[in-house]
Amino acid sequence: MSRRWLLLLVCLLPWGCASEDGADSDVEFELKEYGTLGGDFALTDHAGRPFRLAQLRGRIALLFFGYTHCPDFCPMTLSKLTQVFDLLGAGREKVSTLFVSVDPERDGPEELKGHLEQFPVNGIGLTGSAARIDSIARRYGVTYAKRESDSAAGYFVDHSTYTFLIDQQGRIRYIFRHGDAPKLIAAGVARLLREEE
Repeated sequence: MSRRWLLLLVCLLPWGCASEDGADSDVEFELKEYGTLGGDFALTDHAGRPFRLAQLRGRIALLFFGYTHCPDFCPMTLSKLTQVFDLLGAGREKVSTLFVSVDPERDGPEELKGHLEQFPVNGIGLTGSAARIDSIARRYGVTYAKRESDSAAGYFVDHSTYTFLIDQQGRIRYIFRHGDAPKLIAAGVARLLREEE
């Protein structure tokens, strides 16, 4: 499915299309604390380079777990984040999207790079060994499981659909659900941006 059709699909969903109102014009947003949930991790990025979450200190990250063969949740999330970045305006330059693959068998750096190039979300695709991804997923409270299929894909991966708002110190400050609107996510990012002013 092309990016144009994905964006059209998002416009038809309950959260609607992004308006020009701004990131937080009518959304009240309170950040949260999540204790020991989350934390630093090491994986390989879509350029084949070592990556640690700590590299993004001073930046905001929107992190979610998914895979490039995902038929629904992942492309919808990336399309929604495209709207979020539109709402952020110049603030988007201080934000990265982290896409952690739960399908390392098929998602190498090249696959992740090609997938993320379709979405203007400052994306960083991340992969690694199954054991390492398992460990990181547990620390973030994420579950996933392979499900065999008769489709051409061969199998699907059922997975949690949260998007984590990571602040400039690497802490989770909010966990968005799949149905949360772009304006809510943009409001969370904007709140973090204001904190550093």
